[in-house]
Amino acid sequence: MVARTGSTVLPFFRYVKILQKYLPVHIYGHCGPHKCARSEDDKCFKTIESNYKFLLAFENTLCTEYITEKFFRYMEADLVLVVRGGAGYEKHAPRGTYINTADFKTIQDLVAYLQHLDKNPEEYLKILRAKDQYVPMYEEYPHRDRKGRISYMHYHYEAVAYCELCRRLWNIDRYRKSYPDMTEWFDKGGCAAAKDIP
Repeated sequence: MVARTGSTVLPFFRYVKILQKYLPVHIYGHCGPHKCARSEDDKCFKTIESNYKFLLAFENTLCTEYITEKFFRYMEADLVLVVRGGAGYEKHAPRGTYINTADFKTIQDLVAYLQHLDKNPEEYLKILRAKDQYVPMYEEYPHRDRKGRISYMHYHYEAVAYCELCRRLWNIDRYRKSYPDMTEWFDKGGCAAAKDIP
């Protein structure tokens, strides 16, 4: 199992540390022992895809409208994503194409399910086959240094947001809402503390 991160946010690492008691989890990125330069994203993608069955696509914060770019980027990889966050993932990908930690009462229940999938290849492949029916939408933007070399790749999902905006504008009566104070609405309960870590 692999986790790719650039964050040392406590809930992320506490959850991963508990997982590491039961499963081998390799952490790639700025904060992990395994290095994978952001300037070589395609190479990293291939390395991770060919060496691991599961990828932890965990959020740094548990916010209702935020999903990490790793979810979209690795949805097309030949591995199963394990997600953890505050967003409604089913709005972006059908259930059965990823594993959501929120669907398990305890971390140990999640571990038991991952071990079950590892020992039952047909059930694991069922998730991959379901995932292969869909194509993630994102745009790649290379960040270049002064010499024109790619220093790292960044992924945007603007097309998806524009499509959603268009859909809502064509269905204005269904989506009509007004917020007299955007700051109050934004700060009101959008993010929550993790409650699934002992």
